Amino acid sequence: MSTEPEVETTGNAELDERLSQPVLRGDVGVDTAQWWISAFLIVVVGLIAWSSAISVPFQALDRQAVRDNQALHSIVTLPEAAAVDGAPQPLATLTLALNWAVAPGSAAAPGSAAAPGSAAFMRFTGLVLHLLNGLLVFLLARRLFPNIAPVVAMIAGMLFVLHPLASESVLYVAARGQLLATAFALASLLLFLRAVTNDKGANPGALAASLVCYVFAVFADATAAVLPVLILAAYWTVVDRARGGWRVHAPYWAALAALAVYAAVERGLTAPQNLPALFAQYARLAVAPYGLSIVHDPPAVHWAAGIAVLAVLTALTILMLLRRTAGGLALLWLTLALVFAAWPGAAVAEHRAYFALAGLALLGPWLYRLVQPRLKAVAGLAAAALVLVAAGASYMRIGVWRDEQTLWQDAAAKAPASPEPLANLGRMTAATAKAAQSPQLALEAEGMLRKAINIGGPGYIEPRLWLAVALQAAGDREEALRALYGVLRVDLNNRDAALAAANMLFDAASQSGDKARLAEAIELYQKAGTVSPLDAPALARLGAASSQLGHLEQAEAALKRAARLAPEDENLAQSLKNIEQARNRSASLEQQAVALLRKNPRDPAAMKLAAQAHVMRGNALAASYALDEVWRAEAADFQVWLLTGFVMARLDAAERFVGQHPAPPEKPDEAGPAWAELAKYCAALGEWNAAEFYLSSKPAQAEQPGIPLVRLAETARQLGQPQRARAYLMNAAKQNPDNPSPWLALADLAGEAKDAPAAADALDEAEKRGAEKEKIQSLRKKLGLENSGAARTVIQ
Repeated sequence: MSTEPEVETTGNAELDERLSQPVLRGDVGVDTAQWWISAFLIVVVGLIAWSSAISVPFQALDRQAVRDNQALHSIVTLPEAAAVDGAPQPLATLTLALNWAVAPGSAAAPGSAAAPGSAAFMRFTGLVLHLLNGLLVFLLARRLFPNIAPVVAMIAGMLFVLHPLASESVLYVAARGQLLATAFALASLLLFLRAVTNDKGANPGALAASLVCYVFAVFADATAAVLPVLILAAYWTVVDRARGGWRVHAPYWAALAALAVYAAVERGLTAPQNLPALFAQYARLAVAPYGLSIVHDPPAVHWAAGIAVLAVLTALTILMLLRRTAGGLALLWLTLALVFAAWPGAAVAEHRAYFALAGLALLGPWLYRLVQPRLKAVAGLAAAALVLVAAGASYMRIGVWRDEQTLWQDAAAKAPASPEPLANLGRMTAATAKAAQSPQLALEAEGMLRKAINIGGPGYIEPRLWLAVALQAAGDREEALRALYGVLRVDLNNRDAALAAANMLFDAASQSGDKARLAEAIELYQKAGTVSPLDAPALARLGAASSQLGHLEQAEAALKRAARLAPEDENLAQSLKNIEQARNRSASLEQQAVALLRKNPRDPAAMKLAAQAHVMRGNALAASYALDEVWRAEAADFQVWLLTGFVMARLDAAERFVGQHPAPPEKPDEAGPAWAELAKYCAALGEWNAAEFYLSSKPAQAEQPGIPLVRLAETARQLGQPQRARAYLMNAAKQNPDNPSPWLALADLAGEAKDAPAAADALDEAEKRGAEKEKIQSLRKKLGLENSGAARTVIQ
């Protein structure tokens, strides 16, 4: 029996020979394996460090530039999206719009929760780009330093991926431009090096692809405009077998010139401001990334020290380039990128230094080459420790970003001279105070916001808006309105301030019946609408305010627009129906009045119809003239008396009406007490102050004694306004501390709202004030609280 092992065969001798060869042969196979292992480790380490970044919600600038940027939520309106303050450059804006299209979120009001689905997908896309950049840094390190061990290039890629200064670019969705620009710039340089080191001559396909990547990089972020200089440096220092000479560089410089002209026309070119000091601070953050913050104070470095740092780095760069070392290219990348980051002259923004981190990471392999052979192991351990420290710092930075309050508290501690952290902490506290109706929190928010305003100066608008919210939550509506008007004095077209003031005026006027404030609210709504279209709630309020002033056509137009935006809103549809009916009724009354007046210009019936039409349209003065004619003709009835009382109240003459018409005409059998009917008529048309005055008058008290506010609260209940009714009853209880009537009415009101604890408390208060036991027991039975009194007695 044969002991030879059985050999499988395909039946094809040539294929059997190829399959019998090792998968990885020689140096090429080992190099390929090392490439894949290194790339795998870079991605794995990056995912371990940054995976929790996906759960970070929209923060700070992301709310304005992404979440609430309505134009970004549609590909059609991309040009408008790019025009929003804080929005990235066109290519980055396009990718964000595509992200939103794939995983749409929801635009929310300031202070509300972010849209988690959209934020997570956008951050995942950013993380993928960041890991891709780490791989490209690794590949470029292999290309620039072919004689070093692959693990050294891998460490360079890992340090780029894990550098804590990259946290803002990964965690800020609005910083997408830096991620894209770095990716396209690295790809462009790699393609260029591949093209010009071809034995057969410069590869036109690779050069064309490199040029396209360069253009894309600049349209992602202007920092990538420095790439032609880096390509020239790479050609000088790295390429040994070059082809093409100056011709391979000309397209890049031509593209740079064209892009510079485009930038000058579209955006304008700005001169550098405070560049040396900012450059020094960016350089420090890149080399020693401690004190990271979403906001930084102005640099403390003197401009002379900044110039010294810039001069030293420039001199080292020139020296290394003259020696034709790839480290010179890396240092040139770092220096130029930091110059561009500092160029705008604003405070430090960490994401602007992201592009420079590629140059910093590429310095690592060059420095490793300088280490003595006997110290290589020590250098390797130091690099490994650096990787671990960087990973831990980045992970901790994510933890700060995950909670907005923690993020801004961290910024306030690290940037005490900046108003932005205080403004954001005040904003969050004001929103919480408003939701919880907490005056104490409102006062805390007010303190933070006023301090932010003092630091930021009169042109710092956002904290003034939230100061109004805090003041309103503290119960100081007038001071809140003054704060909003202060914003409008600085910025006439501030839509948020106009809307907030309009809403505040509308709420105040709805309670007080102040027509001047209603008219002011309408003006502000219209002003906000000229800046950008109003949403459905604002249009509904505009329609309601217009209706209360009798501007029925304007009210109908606003409510129709609101109904188109919110077709599912039943209350809005009913309001529109009521307005349409009122307008049709008004038009019908006018037509009837005109027809009768043609026959008899002094016909009392025609005058009454005309007065009703004028009342419906808010024209109180014209209605008063028509009603005077009716009274002169001695044709006034109870309906005319009601109309006259309302019209004179609208003309601030309610006291005169009581003196002139203390005894109403005979009322219909189904009507209640006359003065109560007049109060209800006035209240239904928004004249609550007049309703209270009429109920407090001597004729009304003679007709129906009692506490006027309690009766007015009953009117509010009948008109479906329980909150107003409760406010009137609470005031009645304060003004009449020994009278149980307000508390009995409060118990009944709480019972209607199914608020058993409030009803029981109100009944207890009524009982303390001597309410009749039969009434107390009857109400307890009616409200299902028969055992509450006994239980409370036992507890006491």
